[in-house]
Amino acid sequence: MIFAICIKIAISVYHFFCMNGRKIWAIGCFLWSAQFLQAQTETVASSLRAIPNHTEIGTAAPFELRIESRTPAAASVQWKSWGERLDTFEIVEKTPVETRDSGDWVIESQTLTLMAWDSGYHVIKPLILATAQGDTLRSKALLIQVAPPPQVDINQAPRPLAPPLAVARDWWGLLKNFIRSYGLYILLVAAALWWFFRRKNRTPKPLAPVSAPPASVYTPKENALSALKKLSRQQLWQKGEVEQHYIQLSDIVRTYIETRFELPALESTTAEIIQSVKRHTTIEPLAAERLRKMLLLADMVKFAQTQPDLSDNERSIQDIERWIKAADIRQRK
Repeated sequence: MIFAICIKIAISVYHFFCMNGRKIWAIGCFLWSAQFLQAQTETVASSLRAIPNHTEIGTAAPFELRIESRTPAAASVQWKSWGERLDTFEIVEKTPVETRDSGDWVIESQTLTLMAWDSGYHVIKPLILATAQGDTLRSKALLIQVAPPPQVDINQAPRPLAPPLAVARDWWGLLKNFIRSYGLYILLVAAALWWFFRRKNRTPKPLAPVSAPPASVYTPKENALSALKKLSRQQLWQKGEVEQHYIQLSDIVRTYIETRFELPALESTTAEIIQSVKRHTTIEPLAAERLRKMLLLADMVKFAQTQPDLSDNERSIQDIERWIKAADIRQRK
């Protein structure tokens, strides 16, 4: 827009002097207008600048290179990824492209952190970026001086170390940090110790005397026969509770043997019970065989879910009654 206005002004001035017969003045004004237009064109054209924060650096010392483009609002710059190196410099870090509006212009910038490992003068060649409209932006070349690392005289004696600096301690700050970090743990430990010593020093209440259970006034034989009668009245196997019938029947027999002959029948197997009974009684073999069959049948019902015959269920209590009466009479002295 500025370019069109300048052209109109130049043409108007040229016609004014030509109409008044002053061609030399017209030519001079036209040339001056052309130079002015050229300067304005250079001012408003898109630009690309590379701005280092230092031109003199040390070896392996990073410095920043700011790349800034200035284009009209309608144009867009196609930025490069730059890779890992820029000429002789290593790219250590690069920031994202930042964009800001400035009226009719858009200013985009990106900062590269560069580092050189060799001393001397290094040249950063002109940077070239393209726009989406096909224009090319070019920056100026830069000269960076990289100073060599300082020389160390290995023959020179080392300097003595400086004494340690005395640091004033902030005891109040240290205490606050300690309480903030470990205060909760200290409270928990204190509460646990208080509970422990309070419980330890508590006077125990006297326990009420426990009276021993009264001794049974019935003999093992009477207790066993009474339990068999109670089991018979329950009629468990008639109600379908065959397993419970044989469990109670086995317990009655084992309890009688344990209390009558002082044998660990409740914790013994069927085979161990039969062997112990044979050693402590002179019962006839037929009664002993009935006891063995009954105990084995009870084990099969309890552990193998065996269903005995009705005749076995009917004879089970009677066989145990006969065996208890016979064993109680024929106990070995």
